[in-house]
Amino acid sequence: MRQRGRKTPLKTLTNPLAVVGSSRRQPASPPPDYLSAARQAWWKQVMAHYELEPHHVHLLEAAASAWDRMTEARKVLAEHGLSYTDGRGKPHRLRSPGARAGS
Repeated sequence: MRQRGRKTPLKTLTNPLAVVGSSRRQPASPPPDYLSAARQAWWKQVMAHYELEPHHVHLLEAAASAWDRMTEARKVLAEHGLSYTDGRGKPHRLRSPGARAGS
């Protein structure tokens, strides 16, 4: 006989990315070569612990790539700051859309 009425919160909790006993487990795809060593290690860790659908792999790649770009941007900003000097020696503030003063 089925349960009637609303489910309790405990019965609605599921982990959609949890590894389940699936016979369709395919070998983990290797990380893209353009990712940093740290992001490649993260990729391998995620692929080892979770069974991802193809669209999840695309999201993982996008997240790893974005993380690498963020890290590179932070290094450039730490080294050069939020301004540059033009050919005439005049300082200018960077006008890139992602750069904010005080970030």
